[in-house]
Amino acid sequence: MPTTLPAPVLVLLHGFLESPDIWPEFVGEHFAECRVLTPALPGYGAALANNYSLEAMSRRPDRRPVLEKATYRVLFIAGKDDRAVLPAKTHEESLLPDHCTVLWLAGVGHLGFIERPAETRRVPARRSGFSSLKIG
Repeated sequence: MPTTLPAPVLVLLHGFLESPDIWPEFVGEHFAECRVLTPALPGYGAALANNYSLEAMSRRPDRRPVLEKATYRVLFIAGKDDRAVLPAKTHEESLLPDHCTVLWLAGVGHLGFIERPAETRRVPARRSGFSSLKIG
């Protein structure tokens, strides 16, 4: 009797001043083989919608412990020309999980999934075994 494996889980995390509403167009029908999770992170997005200050950004929760404790593979997709999260910061955070890969996109800034959606969508399929995808 054949065994059915559970669908792989793809977790898409939004950034500061964003919400899960950024993902539906990106996801579309492209990840039908996955269970896609787009959680609303507390202290981000709607909670700060009217406060774009650096002070508000500095008060957001520190998410590094999530990466430090990750028992799953983490994939960062980062633009080499990102000025919001500098490449050095992405590199620093990519060293926190035990199992992590970074896909660097040349000629891309902070929003690779918008700037290069087709290339970004192919990543989970190319790199099977990933259960989390952090973009930006």
